[in-house]
Amino acid sequence: MAALGDANFNMIGVWGMPGVGKTTLVREVARQVKEEKLFDEVAIATVTQSPNLIKIQGEIADKLDLKLDKETPRGRADLLRVMLTEDNNKKILFILDDIWEKLDLDDIGIPRTGCKVVLTSRNRDVLSSEMGTQKDFGLEVLQKEEAWCLFEKLSGDSLVDSNLRTKAIEVSTACAGLPLALVTVAKALKNKCLFEWEDALQKLRRPAPRNQKRMQEVIYSAIKLSYNQLESPELKSFFLFCAQNQVFSSVPYQDLLKKCFGLRLLHGISTLEEGRNRTHTLVRSLKDAGLLLHALDSSHVFHIHDLTHDVALLISYETQNVLTMGDEGLVEWPDEDDMKICTSIFVYKRDIHELPDKLECPELRLLHVEIGLLIHLRMLDLSDCKKLQQIPANVLSCLILLEELYVGNSFTQWEVEGLNNEKVSLVELKHLSRLSTLEVHVPDANMMPKDLLFEKLKR
Repeated sequence: MAALGDANFNMIGVWGMPGVGKTTLVREVARQVKEEKLFDEVAIATVTQSPNLIKIQGEIADKLDLKLDKETPRGRADLLRVMLTEDNNKKILFILDDIWEKLDLDDIGIPRTGCKVVLTSRNRDVLSSEMGTQKDFGLEVLQKEEAWCLFEKLSGDSLVDSNLRTKAIEVSTACAGLPLALVTVAKALKNKCLFEWEDALQKLRRPAPRNQKRMQEVIYSAIKLSYNQLESPELKSFFLFCAQNQVFSSVPYQDLLKKCFGLRLLHGISTLEEGRNRTHTLVRSLKDAGLLLHALDSSHVFHIHDLTHDVALLISYETQNVLTMGDEGLVEWPDEDDMKICTSIFVYKRDIHELPDKLECPELRLLHVEIGLLIHLRMLDLSDCKKLQQIPANVLSCLILLEELYVGNSFTQWEVEGLNNEKVSLVELKHLSRLSTLEVHVPDANMMPKDLLFEKLKR
């Protein structure tokens, strides 16, 4: 807070290991600067390992109540910069959370003068050397006394028994001062019996595998323990499904509801309204268990800590045969035997050079493939997909090399241009300059853009 009030510092960094509390700290800073009116506006955006400039720009624009009507990252950056520099009297604090490598603020549209920027990263060099921060704050794990203070506070009145209290101190120590581990374990063991505390302690002290550091094993054990303590199989399955469906840093309630309802994951639910209520109830239970995080800036989404997310995906693979291929790099499809037992396959943020010749997956219930990244795709055939009800916005327009598009006897829910930014409209076809074949059903003339021209269309 002192550094933010110092005119000598425009770029401030916060760094530390995963789970140490960087995001929690900067969000508390955001709350305090608003409360104390040190800045007129505060905009928080999550960067992640694979930065999406359009998403980052959108998060900033939403926080500042700005409208970005450009489509390319460069166009949006220029527009955002102009909007932010028009009012020189307004003091704005930008918080960019979870930076993995150098990020050019110009590419986002953040002005280099007249504002302050706070960055968080796991790597100090990324902040000081690559981003040029002028003041850095390193977050260490909590000291033993601090850790116990936090653990005791979260455990509430459940530690009255002296034997239980003694065991709880040992459990707290085994969490190695990591806030994420302390929070998840304390909430998982609240009001539990002594034998459950002893079992948790044994798991936390379990020898680490060769390929993991001791701290990683502590984190995994803490999160797995919290998962095991969930009260019902439905809540456990719902938690894993939340992690499987996290895109970038957040999970939208509406998207989760659609998939849960369609896959009949919510027991005893017959209407969407009932499903919506159950979804919110389950999310609240998982937040109370420390497995999901509040989204301070939106009531429509929630967050999952990246370490919690990783553990959930591992549990999904071990218990449900759910295969998730994330991060960067080329997709390597599993062998036929593994594919036959997969119940769900998710492909996120990976390069797909080609799909398998056939998918022999008799147990498969869900196949999720971020198709907008297939920028080398030449033909997309969605013919006779009568159950296809929705195509998100800004997917088709990314397929810039597409030559042939078949949507006959299939999708018809085209949005009228400018009416809804979340659904696909025919105006996106303007970006497909190489399109030579188009098969599409347009049920309403109002869906057709007035200036839709295809220079290379042959059929």
